[in-house]
Amino acid sequence: MRVEVICKNRLGILHSIMGILVEFRINLAKGEVGGDDGNAIYFYAPGMLKIQYASIKPMIEKLTGVRRVRLISLMPSERRHSELKTLLSALDHPVLSINTKGSVIAANLAAARAFGQRVDEVPGLSLQARVQNIDLMPMIERHNARFRALPLVINGKTWLADITPVYADDVITHNPEATLAGAVITLKELLLVEQNESTHAEQLPEGFGALYPHGKAMEVLVKQAKQLSRLNVPLWISGEEGVGKERLARACHMVSDQAAQPFRKIYCTGSEDSKFLENVNTSGTLYLTDIHRLEVDAQVRLAQFNDELEASDSPLKLMISVQEGAEELIIPELQRALGAYRLLVPSLSERQDGWDACVREVLDMVCKHTGKPMPNLDESAQKALREYHWPGNLRELENILLQTVVLAKSKTVSRADLKLPEAKRLDGRLHLTLNLRAIELGYQEYREHVDRELLTALFRDYPSARLLGRRLGLSHTAVANRLRKLGLRDN
Repeated sequence: MRVEVICKNRLGILHSIMGILVEFRINLAKGEVGGDDGNAIYFYAPGMLKIQYASIKPMIEKLTGVRRVRLISLMPSERRHSELKTLLSALDHPVLSINTKGSVIAANLAAARAFGQRVDEVPGLSLQARVQNIDLMPMIERHNARFRALPLVINGKTWLADITPVYADDVITHNPEATLAGAVITLKELLLVEQNESTHAEQLPEGFGALYPHGKAMEVLVKQAKQLSRLNVPLWISGEEGVGKERLARACHMVSDQAAQPFRKIYCTGSEDSKFLENVNTSGTLYLTDIHRLEVDAQVRLAQFNDELEASDSPLKLMISVQEGAEELIIPELQRALGAYRLLVPSLSERQDGWDACVREVLDMVCKHTGKPMPNLDESAQKALREYHWPGNLRELENILLQTVVLAKSKTVSRADLKLPEAKRLDGRLHLTLNLRAIELGYQEYREHVDRELLTALFRDYPSARLLGRRLGLSHTAVANRLRKLGLRDN
């Protein structure tokens, strides 16, 4: 309980109140004196019972000079702290408070994102050591004044800083004798170049780090990608849905000779998509997603476009992505033109050797993005995450961990807290047209028949390998190969 006592400012009144609390064996967690004239006393006793409060209230009210005793929801300092925290979290710009040594005392979520840290990791960081162009604290002490739009280079990035010195005893004057206690700094981003397009809405790590490249398969992929990125050749990127094909393309762009030029992405959806090839920049990177969706005439035009780039010795780097299992939808001419240098992004099911490190890094990214503390995954949560089939791959893992962190009620996350899709159970019996008694077949032949009937029945409602794979929890490639073997057409 939190209690407010309004009283006259007289000597000994606090001692009298403390004597009553001691008499009833009430432990205080904290207390403070406030009010306009120092005429209010506040104390917080978390273990105090209602019956105890009912007993001490009339005793305190009888003390000389006491005017009122009542329960309150928050003490003044708590209210100021809560309101300030809410205000700072609503600001888009990084705001932080530093002490006289240049170490961060407090910061908002935007500041944590700017430093690439979680909010709980920012206090204690040395801003003084991260500012590269000036000696920050000596400058603030020397000038003893506010600064507006002061350029600060922090970790290689330029910001415009508004700096307000903070003085001891709430002295905010130009008095040279005032004791400096620190400063409050607001950072505004300085845009040195115009962005050709908006960046990821997601707060992802940069470059190959956005793929969380842990495990042997990812190490091989990143090594191969870095080597091919430095060559002036088109890159063919394939993989299941959600594995991070675009992230790999952006990472390759960042280490290529075209890194300083624009990265342009175009979604391929139909026959009209070839029109964009008429006015393409001659530098930078052009990334085409899902080219297997293009009609044949658009694929022919794309193959011709690549021939023109090679003939003109253009520096433009061409990258394309293909859904794994959809290569057969691409005409042979385009496969020959663009498919010489291929990068296959592994699915999550193929990354088990780096699984734990991947989950930890995704959790860390989510916590930095949301400002939430890093949770602990108990054994049931770790087991559930490892055993889930992840049809949406990396994108689904990020979304599920994001929901889990935002909705978590404690620091320890169990299986019940994970926002995994519920597993569906099969009720009833599977009715087959095969008469098992009339036809004598081997086990493998029976299995083939059951497999055919099951996939044929489901294919009516899920008429593509991608949809059917998602329904059954299998990879797109596995389902596509099975449909092809059974003679079912993938739409």
